[in-house]
Amino acid sequence: MQAARYMKDNWIILTLVLWLATLTNHSRGEVVYRKLSTIQVLAGQPETPPLGPPAIESDLASGLRIVKLSPSDKGFIALLDGGSRQGLLEGAKLEVRRSKCQAPIPSKDESIWIPVAQLKVIEVRDVYALARLVTDGSQLSGVHFPDAPGAMVGDRAFREEQTLAQTIRVIPTRTLTYDQLFVDPKAFPSSFELTPEGKAYLKEQAQIFASVHAPLLLIEGHTDHHGDRQSNQIESYQRALTIRQTLIDELGLDPERLVAIGLGETEILDEPYLSGRDRLARRIVLRTKNQETSP
Repeated sequence: MQAARYMKDNWIILTLVLWLATLTNHSRGEVVYRKLSTIQVLAGQPETPPLGPPAIESDLASGLRIVKLSPSDKGFIALLDGGSRQGLLEGAKLEVRRSKCQAPIPSKDESIWIPVAQLKVIEVRDVYALARLVTDGSQLSGVHFPDAPGAMVGDRAFREEQTLAQTIRVIPTRTLTYDQLFVDPKAFPSSFELTPEGKAYLKEQAQIFASVHAPLLLIEGHTDHHGDRQSNQIESYQRALTIRQTLIDELGLDPERLVAIGLGETEILDEPYLSGRDRLARRIVLRTKNQETSP
């Protein structure tokens, strides 16, 4: 009787309990829930996240404000008040900075910004984005903000400056004198043969050009200013041809890339009157050159 009377007096409450039990499937030991995406968990409805006061305009130049930090299975996720409209792209790396001047609108003066953390953008929407915290805290932030050296709400994320350094391999010019290479040019002026020592020395000095992919390797023959000008040019060309053939035979260099040039006495060294300059003037110069393309 008492149970029946209790049920009669409290039927509204009992009906509500039964309805909630049906929705949650407690009878089967299960809880019905709605699975939300990371965006929804952090920001509520897509495209309308709680971005705070709109008075401060966000852009990549002045930094995107962190409006929320939430833990995830892979670390912390930051919600930023800027997205594709501000030029942000997925995969971009951002540096989190905090101003030493706690003003409502911090100055853009870079000297007042302290690096705090690093972010990597993992999802970009129209006006907001999600970024994973890659590093948290820095040496400078530990000095300036000892109580909170890591990223926090209100910090700003700036695009990291990335510079691409082009690696240029400088191939030095090789200059070899005649007496280092050839049979004595004074004793045998008409001989253009290399001595065994000269051939070994040439291979050693020219080895660097074997791995170079330059279109052309110039082999320049030079003489001193003594003697007939035309004879000097012919002699320098003959010696350049000898060097060219040796590089092909001994180092396997591509004949199409090797160009022999006889310059004779046309490029005289500075101060030719000094002692020993004649010896240096009689030389072979190896240098790379890019082919010029016609317009």
